Amino acid sequence: MEISIGLIAGLYFVIFGIIFTVASYLGMRRSKVFDEYSVAGRTIGGFVNGLAGMESYLSAFLFMGMTAIVVSMGFPYMGTLIPFALSIAIFMALIGPYARNTGARTLIELIEARYGRAVAYLVLAINLLFVAMFMIGQMKAVGICVEYIFGIPLSLAIIIGGLIVTAWCVIGGMYGITWSQFIQGLVVLSAISITAASVLRAIGVANWFNPYLGYGELSPIMESIGFFELKASPKWYLSLVIVGLGGAAASPQMFIISARAKNASSVRWALSWMVFFIGLVYACAMALAFAATYWIKTTGIVIKPEQADYALFMVCDALTHPLIAAYVVYSSFVEAISTITTLIIFCGTVGVTHVYIPLKKLVKKSVETSDRERKIALAIAMTITGIAFTFITLSPPTLLAIPILWGWELLTCTLLIPCFFAFWWKRVTRWGVLASILTGAMVILTQGWTGPLIKLPFYGCLVFLPLATLVNVIVSYLTPPDSARTLVDRWHGFTDYSEKRYSGNLLPVSLGILSILMLIFALIGL
Repeated sequence: MEISIGLIAGLYFVIFGIIFTVASYLGMRRSKVFDEYSVAGRTIGGFVNGLAGMESYLSAFLFMGMTAIVVSMGFPYMGTLIPFALSIAIFMALIGPYARNTGARTLIELIEARYGRAVAYLVLAINLLFVAMFMIGQMKAVGICVEYIFGIPLSLAIIIGGLIVTAWCVIGGMYGITWSQFIQGLVVLSAISITAASVLRAIGVANWFNPYLGYGELSPIMESIGFFELKASPKWYLSLVIVGLGGAAASPQMFIISARAKNASSVRWALSWMVFFIGLVYACAMALAFAATYWIKTTGIVIKPEQADYALFMVCDALTHPLIAAYVVYSSFVEAISTITTLIIFCGTVGVTHVYIPLKKLVKKSVETSDRERKIALAIAMTITGIAFTFITLSPPTLLAIPILWGWELLTCTLLIPCFFAFWWKRVTRWGVLASILTGAMVILTQGWTGPLIKLPFYGCLVFLPLATLVNVIVSYLTPPDSARTLVDRWHGFTDYSEKRYSGNLLPVSLGILSILMLIFALIGL
């Protein structure tokens, strides 16, 4: 008797659900004060933080979104995924360790220390918009998995999945989230490697045990059916590379990895492990997407646009053992919830530190907020966040990857350069950053949310990132330097202060020239 994939996936759901509930409970037991609840007491070591960070970074984009969009658009899209991994290396080298030295729990606290409260609240608004874009794709993935496992309507599946994830997050805090993500990372590493090998073997690939050799073996056949043909302009692909390089380096997930680490050295180790794990995962993920596309093309199966997010499940159902196919479904669920929990605790933390506490001080003047009160406020804020985004997602887009990419693009255009300058150019001013964020935010006008109001044949970051960078540099030179620049030396580990450090003109002028060249390239031919 054949056992259904949904039933097996349901068993995985129950077994691992118990494990994650226990992790959340143990996290609750360890979370005595607010810092333990919000950033795990800043005690997470490099290896655990690296694997947990991989989980929060990759999201449902890895399994479902990547296969769906590669099936729809072909190899040129798959080739642009490398920048998403490189963005972690950028964060590791230029931002992450120094962010830990600031002592900030979130990017918002860091921005407030460097650029002031007004800029911090603008960045908070940008981050919440990013979370909305990103969360919609993740919640849809959760709903698809729950729908596939239990056979219930997608809307009901989204509600059930969203409430379960919110409960895990509220119960365990950052301790529970981090250790759950560590376990989820092990699940995903095993699932994607086993699945890639199984699918490659099922379609007759001799080197099925090696993902690189596997899709290399398929390349001649894929070339003959047009898989490698460019389906968009080179500018489109370049703009997508920029989205990948910039978005992750300024994302809430990356700053949370820094905030919960023991120290700056631990951040470097965490990000090094993260790059290693993501390299392994991407090798298998690209082979899997490649093989899935090959199977779909050679069997003549037609997948409608609204079915693309289910493409991976369809392939595994046909080519792998039910135990493996069910494991893929559950791993996709795991990938989505790991990112959701990170974003929920981010929203909850900034809700407490930048909304609840300031409002309380405004109403009751100088009244202090106890640790217990802040913990309760954080739990309430996370509950509201989880429920709100669950119901916002009830009308999801056709492809879950689309709002995710829009979110990365928004962060690239608005926050990448301000985050970079915060540590590497003392002359940058709050007015320059404010002007550049407002300029970069105009990229929203090129996205589907707005129609788009500005139609471009490529991602808008190719125009608005260099434009925002130019505005930042010019306005900073025209406005007085901020007193907060004195923090930069301390963030880099110096015990003394020197005005000459990180104050040169080479960096901003070089970026300005590069931005002008990029703008000329983008606008020629429009």
